[in-house]
Parts: sequence; C-alpha cells; structure tokens
Amino acid sequence: MARTLMFKTFIFTLVTAINLIQATYTFAETSAPIGITLTMGTSNGPPYMIQASESGLDIDIPRAAMKKIGFPLRLEFYPLSRAIHELQLGRIHLTAPFFTSAPKGIFVSDPHIEYRPSVITLKTIDEMTDLHQLKDYSIATFQGATGYFGDQFYYASKQSPDYVEHHDMGKLVDLLMSQRYQVVVLDYWIFRYFLSKSRFAEQLSQIRFHPLLPRVPAAVAFNNEDLRNQFNQGLKLIKEDGSYDEIIQKYQRNE
Repeated sequence: MARTLMFKTFIFTLVTAINLIQATYTFAETSAPIGITLTMGTSNGPPYMIQASESGLDIDIPRAAMKKIGFPLRLEFYPLSRAIHELQLGRIHLTAPFFTSAPKGIFVSDPHIEYRPSVITLKTIDEMTDLHQLKDYSIATFQGATGYFGDQFYYASKQSPDYVEHHDMGKLVDLLMSQRYQVVVLDYWIFRYFLSKSRFAEQLSQIRFHPLLPRVPAAVAFNNEDLRNQFNQGLKLIKEDGSYDEIIQKYQRNE
C-alpha cells in the first residue's frame, strides 16, 4: 500500500513537471493572448532604467509599444546577464535593453533607443580627436568597459597612468569634478543624470564631451517571434503618434 502511494505521488509529480515544461515550450512557440500581462526583465541604470520609479527610457518605450498592441507589462529587476537567462528559461517574456547578437531561441526587436558612450573631461583639457590620446590621462569608467570599446580603448587603458573601473557609476561624477581623475568614460545621459543629482549639478558648463565613441543601439529581446514582430509594430505606431518623442524629451531635455 505504501509503495502504491509512493508510486502515485511520483507519477503525479512527474506529470506536473512535464506539464510545466510543455507550458513554457508552448509559450515560446505560440503567440500570447492579447490582454495578458507580460513580464519584462530589466535592470537599474538611470536614466535608462530607474528601479525606484519603474521608469526610464528602456522601460517606458517598451511599455508604451506593448500597450499599443494590447499587452500591459509588469517588471522584474535583475542584472542584465540574469535577465537574458530568465528569458531563455521562459520565466519572463521579454527583456530590455539588449545589445548583443541573439542566442538560439531569442528574437531581437528593432532598436528602440541609442546609448551614447562618451569620453568626458573638464574643459581644461582640449578637444580630443582619437581614442589613442586617452593613454596620456588618468581614466575612471564603469566595470567591464575594456570589453565594450575595442582595441584602441583597451590599449589606452593599459598605458594610462591611472585606470580604474567602478560599479557605482554615480561615483564617476565626483572623481571627475573633484579632479581626482582627468577622464571619465560613460554614457552621456547616464553622466548627465548623476551630475544632476550631485553637488556639482550647476557646473555642466565646465564639462567637455568628446564624441570619440560610436552610439550603441539597444533593442528588446523576446523568446517568442510573434511577440517580437508585434512589438516592432507597436514601436512604429508610437513613433507615428508622437508618444515616442514625448518619452525621449522626458529624459533627454536641454539637448
């Protein structure tokens, strides 16, 4: 009797697990019913992603585009590397921002925004024309920066008299404005955001932005091709009706 009960319990557990796997697989293969709330994985990196207010360019634009095609969003916040893992497992439906080529089973949207990596100094440093010039200056930047900007930046970082990477991007503003480092490498709008929250908020006129790095398109990744296609249509619609430009202006004023 006990063995029979244990066997029935095992079979029930096995069937339940198979049903869960099939449900995840089915979602990845078929379209979601319009009106269901989808889960988007994202991170925290103002002004693109602001966890405290669940807003920002990488949140508001996908939210508006998905709403346009009938899908409200709820948010989960992770490191971006975990977000793509959650997407591949079928635990979330989409993630933004996404920058790389798509692994198998992931479908990437049209770009919804461009990041703007910049070389930033005080105006006491003349205009730079080449990344190679960075080797002569002390440099502060975000973690992992040497993997993003190519060989020239990598070699300049190795030859710099003082090169440091920080997890806390807000700290980079203080390092530059207090003249502890001569160069900061960071996205233009991220720097502007943290500058506006700092004690140096009124000193934008003292800063020089050197356009030495190409802009980087950001997209939304899905585990469902049909949802990706619908998102692209929603993105097109919000650009046509003006709501896309309203979101941009909300975060990128005074440009």
